[in-house]
Amino acid sequence: MWDFTDHPATVLVTNSLLALASLYTPQKYRLVPFGALLLQFWRGIRYIQHKPGLASFFFLPQYFDWYVADLVTKAVTITMMHFGVVLILEKQKPPPAGGSWLDQVRASYKILSNLRRVGTNMVAPQVPVLVDGEKEEALGPQDTPPHSFGSRVGVVCREPRVRFLARRSAMAVLLLFAEFWVKPIIWDKTIGPGYEDYAPGKEVLFRRLPSMTASQFFRECLIRTQMVFEAFWSAYAVYTSGHAVFSVICVGIGLDEPHEWPPMFGHVRESYSIRRFWVKYFDRLIYRTLKGYALLIARLVGIARREDDTDGTLTGYALYVARMLGITRREGDDDGWRMGRGKGEGEPWRRWLVNGLIFGVSAWFHAQTSWWAGWKCAYWEEVWWWTLSYFGIIAEIAAQEAMKKWAPRYYERANNGWIGKAIGFSWLFFFLFWSLPKYMYPNYVCDPGRARRE
Repeated sequence: MWDFTDHPATVLVTNSLLALASLYTPQKYRLVPFGALLLQFWRGIRYIQHKPGLASFFFLPQYFDWYVADLVTKAVTITMMHFGVVLILEKQKPPPAGGSWLDQVRASYKILSNLRRVGTNMVAPQVPVLVDGEKEEALGPQDTPPHSFGSRVGVVCREPRVRFLARRSAMAVLLLFAEFWVKPIIWDKTIGPGYEDYAPGKEVLFRRLPSMTASQFFRECLIRTQMVFEAFWSAYAVYTSGHAVFSVICVGIGLDEPHEWPPMFGHVRESYSIRRFWVKYFDRLIYRTLKGYALLIARLVGIARREDDTDGTLTGYALYVARMLGITRREGDDDGWRMGRGKGEGEPWRRWLVNGLIFGVSAWFHAQTSWWAGWKCAYWEEVWWWTLSYFGIIAEIAAQEAMKKWAPRYYERANNGWIGKAIGFSWLFFFLFWSLPKYMYPNYVCDPGRARRE
């Protein structure tokens, strides 16, 4: 009985029902069904932790256990976090009454499942938007020049449902074939990575240069270059395949339209800096959810607050938290805690602190879900790496601003041509080349077989 109630399939069904119940519960009492939602989520996570063989549920061999556990854990966790933003922080209301009960369920599903806010005025930055012929739909603010940093990475067009299903299915099959069959053969025939390549002492490279031979240096550079390739490829292949499978299911049964599932990743050719790697290339699936929690923390600690949030006393602060959770209300309160700009949030230093909090929440999310999925050997190293990416972005922006001030002519020439892109790609390669082994090697030492599988 325990296995049945905690199985991820059961958790998926019960959490969906509890999320619907929370959406239709008045805000004052919404924490009750949401608390049950949290409990069921935790029971599902415990199942994943203590019940190996999850791959068999998807008719896959044991070889895929960790990959399935990682995907399921991340999907369940980010969905739960999204529910928290939509139901508790934003206090979303159920759709207006009208139509059949199936129409109501579908409209509620749109509210609860739209992580990237596609089709709304809160669509996540850089997510491709829909175009109808020559006219782009107003799916979100995008008033930037087409080739600026803020411009979107692309557009999506309406297409027949059958063609979409065929295209996404073929994409998933090809990517999984390349990731799990072609790539391992290439690595075995060319590099042949083993335990000794990831020994703890090899996390450091440049300080060991005086004591290394040329062959040792070449070998370690080869292994680190493989790591850089994996940073671009593996996440793209695995997560895009999972995203394609979910899109096929949701579009296939009629819950969504094809254009409501834009691509998950951007163009790799646009990732010629750390900032552009995360913004232009890597997926934006969880950005709105992470920003919701970052803004919550920012407002709790006073980085960004609205007028009359609190009077500065302990009692006022407690009432402020209670109002955000919907436990209490005051006259004049609106029905939702919105994610728009708060007092002082437009100041550059506050925006950068909020961005730092986004990276911090992301660091916790990735490290914690990896730990739950069974990757338990480098928790803090992974937190460190995600946090380091934020400081790397600050460093590169500081360098750009210095060049603008002290060498404007060279900056303009480099920024608008291939020289700037070459420098940017080199800087990103060096950053990943240097930093990735510091958290990846400990995991490979913990499970040498995973190094060969990946």
